[in-house]
Amino acid sequence: MPFPSQLNFDVVAYAVLQDVAQAIKDWAAGQPRSEEAFMNQITGRLNRRRRCDVGLTGPVRIRSQLALLHRKGDKQTDKYGSDLAVTIYIDDVAYVKTALFQIKRSNTYQTSIERDQLEDAMSDSRTSPRAFVLAIDDVRMGIRLQQCGKLLRQFEEKQQTKQFDATDWFSLTQFIFDWFSCDLGPMSDPKDPNSLESLLDAFRIPEEEEWKSPWATEPVDDADLPDTVPAHTWLSLFFDVQ
Repeated sequence: MPFPSQLNFDVVAYAVLQDVAQAIKDWAAGQPRSEEAFMNQITGRLNRRRRCDVGLTGPVRIRSQLALLHRKGDKQTDKYGSDLAVTIYIDDVAYVKTALFQIKRSNTYQTSIERDQLEDAMSDSRTSPRAFVLAIDDVRMGIRLQQCGKLLRQFEEKQQTKQFDATDWFSLTQFIFDWFSCDLGPMSDPKDPNSLESLLDAFRIPEEEEWKSPWATEPVDDADLPDTVPAHTWLSLFFDVQ
């Protein structure tokens, strides 16, 4: 499908690239330069209140919600498939898409990935086509992305760790366009109570701030949840057509 007609790609891309560039700058200025530290920076930037209008033919505003995910109940150990889930929702067309990112630090775009980490990301049919590795380079200060499934297929039998050259992975600008246009990753059905977004919602840690979910959800018993939590943190971006 084409890029959503409600949105101005140039403005959306500029907003994301600006936020990511600032997150990288702040990440590089401090220590430690870990994946967790970068996730803190990037979620802080993307979750901030913004006034920009990203609409093409009429106003479209962005608002966000941020949540931590974990397994409910006592004496259970969380195993995460990804570090960060990002969902976008365009209200007037019920457009819902989620991507899951494993954040990896790279050195001149060389990064090491564990087979088990990719298999965790691919362990559920709802997560597997939406799972990506995001490499943040601490030398060149850039971003590259690739599908977890494509990387997993490059492992040899019984190989547990593999070094990857991420220079030919997707650039962030290319990824934004292809993902919004559904050339990468499928859309979700907002009426499906078994969608990935409903699964993420079942793992969400309740907060004082009200969480509003436009997609279908229904109570899920913890015993029925998969062994792997889909992501550690969940960021939802709502595009409100006005």
